[in-house]
Amino acid sequence: MSLATVFTRLFHVLFGESVRRVAAILPLLIALLVIPAVSSPTSSGDRPLFYARVDYLLTAEDTGELAVTAGSVKELYAPPEPPGYKLYYVEVFFEDGLPRNVVPVTYDSVIEERGEIKGLVSLSGDVAVTCKDGNATLKVKVKAVYLRREWVPITCSSIKLTVKEPEVPFSKEDLTVKVTIENHAPYAIVGVKGPGGVDLTDSRKQESLSPDAIQVDPKHVVLSMRELPLGDYEILLSEGEDKMLPSAFIAAHEAFHNETVPPGASRTFSVRPRKGWKQLAYIVILYSLEPARNSKSTAAVEADIVDYAYSKDEIITVKGASFLIPPLNLRFWIKAYIAFGSSFRVINGMESPLSVMYVPVLIKEAGDWTPEGVFIDVAEDEIETFSTAYIVVQVPSHGRIVDVITPSGDSYGEYRSALKPWFSALRGVGVLEDEAYIQVKAGGTVEAGEYFFKIEWKPLTLVTVDSKERPIPKATITVAGPLSLTLVTDPEGSASAVLYEPGIYDIEVSFRGYKVATVKLGTIIEGKIVIRCEVYDLTVVTVNLAGRPLEGTEVSLMTTEGVTLVTKESDEKGIAALVQIPKGRYVVRAVYKRIEKMQEVEVDGDKVVEMKLDVLFEIPFLGIPVSSFEAAAVFVVTGATALVLKLLGRGREYGEEELEELEVGFGD
Repeated sequence: MSLATVFTRLFHVLFGESVRRVAAILPLLIALLVIPAVSSPTSSGDRPLFYARVDYLLTAEDTGELAVTAGSVKELYAPPEPPGYKLYYVEVFFEDGLPRNVVPVTYDSVIEERGEIKGLVSLSGDVAVTCKDGNATLKVKVKAVYLRREWVPITCSSIKLTVKEPEVPFSKEDLTVKVTIENHAPYAIVGVKGPGGVDLTDSRKQESLSPDAIQVDPKHVVLSMRELPLGDYEILLSEGEDKMLPSAFIAAHEAFHNETVPPGASRTFSVRPRKGWKQLAYIVILYSLEPARNSKSTAAVEADIVDYAYSKDEIITVKGASFLIPPLNLRFWIKAYIAFGSSFRVINGMESPLSVMYVPVLIKEAGDWTPEGVFIDVAEDEIETFSTAYIVVQVPSHGRIVDVITPSGDSYGEYRSALKPWFSALRGVGVLEDEAYIQVKAGGTVEAGEYFFKIEWKPLTLVTVDSKERPIPKATITVAGPLSLTLVTDPEGSASAVLYEPGIYDIEVSFRGYKVATVKLGTIIEGKIVIRCEVYDLTVVTVNLAGRPLEGTEVSLMTTEGVTLVTKESDEKGIAALVQIPKGRYVVRAVYKRIEKMQEVEVDGDKVVEMKLDVLFEIPFLGIPVSSFEAAAVFVVTGATALVLKLLGRGREYGEEELEELEVGFGD
């Protein structure tokens, strides 16, 4: 039924038969006055986040003898874990090596030297050996190491730590603190300050302690609290892309250089790096042989950062059969350092010449990363001019190195550390959970070809949630970095990925065609990352001109280009809840029966929008809404009708001819 028909019948009810004479002009009036209702518009970080891994290690040691008889199995267990710590590993060292008739039964890795087992390592805390034949008595030292790990965000140019006394029965002598910054992070360690601001990377200060008291490189610091005081420590950092290091590389030593520094002088040493290689450090050895003096050596090494690595100082006495040749007492001392940077400086504060022997250490990125591990190809001509060369792999904490396989097929995954006979040379190898190395050249002995470091990676679960922490299904996650991936979230808002190549990743989340989150992923510290997206709820309340709710209003959310994203009908309170709407500008279209309104909305948070539709009243029994504009037209028509009737009355008065009655149908 058309609106014109409704009005005609209404007029017949109100005015009776007298109105029929003007019925012919009503369609024209309505066509001019009733205009269709048309609505008018009503007015995440750009830096990757990196963490330093801080490991607090407590060590419990014990020594004793272990008697093993033929056919028996002897087990050694770690003591209970201290509060707040978990067992990291157990090492059992054999003072005289493991006899040939004693074989390991339970262990995870081996410590070996020149084919002789020196120790066994267990991650579970259980080490067992058995005797094949005969009996054996073993002198053993058992070392249980417990771990408490913290992740410290890198937010400025230093990392601050407070080292406290551990709980009884442990003391600070049992505590070691290790700080690790992952290779791909654009930070390098340039200094360590102890309590009171003491510079622990000054070689002079380091030499007052044992070489194991502090160990440092651009990505690691190890502090032994056996010699260091408790208190506040500060790890100084330098930032820049040049501080990033590869996670898989070839490390090579050039030939040794021998130089001399005159008494009371200093000298700077450097070697021009080879093309395609990065100058990482120098191994520096200072030594002197002179008549014995009652004084200390006063030599120092300066560089970007210095690690005091070794020291020996002794008196050598040369004597004959009698005092015919009086004994000659000589003092021999040697100190070794690792000096990081492109150059280093030696200061000789003694009254005699100082001998300096140094070897540059160069690295070159290598390797093809796969979900199973990293393959590294070593070409013989690439390392032929170096004295020694190694392959090194260091992985983030979500990876674990489980094996190292050589081109010839030999597996070295069971060796925590080993010095293996290798033709006329010795081959060094070490496999830890997060780093491993294998020697590929020693003098004239070399094994070129493809090496494989097998790595187990923990999957990373990305969970997308909205402003109310609800999962967002069917969101698209784009991962860009060393690997490129596209993922779609499941009904729980989750998607999994294996980021098997270390590096910085850019993560972007799109939902319903809108970008709702961007994340830069630097350090992965856990297996699940929750991404909070700019996805909100838009509640549209539809009411009439009197403010009463309009139930059954069809509410549609459209893009500014006119694409409908979601449509919902309002409830008895006039509410249409549009959930999980991406941040952006939209057009809301509300249609109540035959009356429509459109309104622009900016969604930048959870928002409630009231839409007042032009509904003045609804015709009883028919349920047809009437707008204020249409109602005004009715009143205009009503006034015009009254005027026509009045004119008709006057026409009869003056004897004018009665108007011809016309029947006009308004049609549906």
